[in-house]
Formats: sequence, structure tokens, C-alpha cells
Amino acid sequence: MRIYEGLLSAIFNLFGLYVGIRVIKLFLPVKVTNKRITILAYAGVWISNWFVYYFFNTQNLTTISLFVGLMLVTFIFFDGSAGKKLISVIVSIASGAVSENVIWTISKSGIIPVENELVESLCAIVAEFLVVLVIERYIHLERYVFLPMGGYINIIVLAIGSVILSEIIVLPECSNGIIMVGLGIISLMNVSTYYIYEKISESYRQNLEKAAMKRQMKMYKRQFEIIGQSQENLKSIRHDMKNHLSLIYTYLQNHEYEEACEYVERFRENIETGKEYVKTGNVEVDSILNYKLEHIDKKIGCKPQILIDVPSQVFMIDFDLNIILGNLLDNAIEALEKVEKKYLSIEVKFFKGALYISIYNSFDGKVQYKNQRFLSGKDENEKHGIGLINVNKIVKKYDGIMKFSNKDQIFGVDIIIYVNGV
Repeated sequence: MRIYEGLLSAIFNLFGLYVGIRVIKLFLPVKVTNKRITILAYAGVWISNWFVYYFFNTQNLTTISLFVGLMLVTFIFFDGSAGKKLISVIVSIASGAVSENVIWTISKSGIIPVENELVESLCAIVAEFLVVLVIERYIHLERYVFLPMGGYINIIVLAIGSVILSEIIVLPECSNGIIMVGLGIISLMNVSTYYIYEKISESYRQNLEKAAMKRQMKMYKRQFEIIGQSQENLKSIRHDMKNHLSLIYTYLQNHEYEEACEYVERFRENIETGKEYVKTGNVEVDSILNYKLEHIDKKIGCKPQILIDVPSQVFMIDFDLNIILGNLLDNAIEALEKVEKKYLSIEVKFFKGALYISIYNSFDGKVQYKNQRFLSGKDENEKHGIGLINVNKIVKKYDGIMKFSNKDQIFGVDIIIYVNGV
């Protein structure tokens, strides 16, 4: 029996530690570290805390052990100030204690009677995790994937089903050994399911980052192609300019104006390269805007109004700038494709540490708004409005402001963010 109790307490301790780490992740970003070292460190905290819990069976000593272990892993594997790390660990431990007290109070009141202490512990951990899951869903959108409703229902059913099965297992008809094994299996099922969910979410985030990086590389490549073509053509023009001018002069002297015009036209077509809609000297801004504006001009057939005033030197992280301008222009392109009267105005200004971005475009007048976000016309439901959510994440990162307007079939986005350079 002692062995069963030990194994079950170890599993419960693992489940609780996993949820506690998820609470800390609500406050602090994770450092990029060696996975093997991370796993070994977490395993060390888990085993140490379980050892104190099981062999000393003292609540205060167990809490101190957990606090010390979480502080160590937080300082090693998370970014942030010492004060913020301390607060995150305190909140993590406190949330577990509050969950246990809430479940205990509910059980004793008879609202949802739970007869066994082990089941109470499981209920507390599951309840705490569900709360963490909801918070993650709304404050860490860049990290966790938007599951379809069926996915969230599945998680809730798993949690409720675990509690019900636990109550069945602890019936008097079952031996203590069966009870311990059953509760252990249920706990492991929960941990493995939530772990898989987290890995799916991380994979989704990494795919988003790779897609953004690939798009950014395309923009840079196109910008450098334009610059390279311009330089090559300029060299060629300088080399043959005397001959070109001599022939044109001869046409004009002989009053062969039509031939002169045709030659000039052929000359113009020969030197034409990819158009630079924006030329600020800032490679990041020029690359993003020229790449998008070329598509808007040639494929959409819209001549945008452009006002760009930014310094040539880097003034913010290029990845963040790409997310803002890229997503806003993608949304504008999507809207312009659906209307006959095409209008697009782009204004980007940087002055004294403040970046102002204003993009207004015509659209079909249909605005969908759900769960505090605008919905696009994409077929994939889970991708509705993700672009604007990612933009809003970057705006908040810089303590900025983003406002929307919708009037006379013109949709507008105004952004002000505060940057001090990079």
C-alpha cells in the first residue's frame, strides 16, 4: 500500500508542478535553453518536492520546498526582473492553495460532494488548470493556438470526466490498490493531454514565426533586386548614352520625329526596372512597402496615396515592423479585391520616438466583429482576425494605441507606438 501511495503522490505532485509552471508562464517569457537541461531541472524540482511531501508530510515544509524549487527554475529559465519573478512564483503557489480551499469549501457545503481527499486534490489541480487555460487564451494569443470549440469542449469533458471517474474509483467496493492505480492513471491522462495541447500551440506559434520570416525575406529579396537592376541599368545607360543621344539628335535634325519618339520609347522600356513606390533609405520600410505596393498596383489595380516620412536608420525591431505593416496591408489587399472602387491611403511617420501608422482602404461595407476582434473573409474560421490580433500584440508591446474607424465604406486603422530605437 505504501508503494501505491508513493506513486500516486508523485503523480499528483507532477501534475501540480506542471500547472504551477504554466501559471509562471503567464507572467514571464521563457528563455531559449537546452531542452535536456530544462527537463532535468524540472525533474529535480519535482522529485525534491515530492520527497519532502511524502516523507515529512508537513504542509509548511512542502510549500517552502516548492517555493525554493520554483524560484530556482524561474531565475534560470525565465526572463524578467527579480521582483517580477518573485511575484510570479508567489502567485503560482497561492493559486494552487486557493484552488484547494475553493474545492474543499464546495465539497463541505454539499454543493458538489467529494468524499475522498485524493479526489479533492485532483479536483483542485484540474480546476486551477482550467482557469489558467482560460487566462492563456486571452492574454497570450501569440503563444497558444485558437482551438476549434470542439477542442475546448474536449478539455472540459476530460476534466469533468476525470472527477467523475475518480469518485467512482474511490467507492467502498474498490480496494485501496485499485483506487491508487486508477487515480494515478487519470492524473497521467490529464497531464499528457494538456502537454500535447501545449506542444501543438508551440508548433503553431513557430509556424507563424517561420511564415513571417519567409515573407520578410521575400520582401528584402525583391527590394535588393530592384536596387541591383537600377544600378546595372544605370551603368549601361552611362556607357551608351553618347550613342543614344547622337542617334536621337540625328532623328530630330532630319525632322524624323516619329522615329525619335519610337526610339525613346524603346529606350525607356529597356531601362525600366521594378518600380520603387517608396524610397526612404530605410531598407526595412522600403522592402515591406514596395513588395506590397507592387502587388496592389499591378494585381489589384489600385493607385495608393502614399506619405512616408521615416529615418533611414533602424528605429525599431524589423520583425515587429513587418508584422504591423505586413498584416495591415494584407487586410487592405483582401478588402480591395472585393470592391470596384478602389481606394488606399498609407501614411507612416516617425518623429521623436513616436511611430504613427495610418492605413485607410475601401471595402464592401460588411464588418464582422466577434469576441473583441474583427473577422476577415478567410475561409478558415480559426484564422479570422488573427492578423489584427498579432498587430495589436506588437502595439501593446510598445505601449501604443490602435484605433479603428468604419465610415462610408472606408475602413481605417490608426496606430501610435513609442520606440526608442534598437
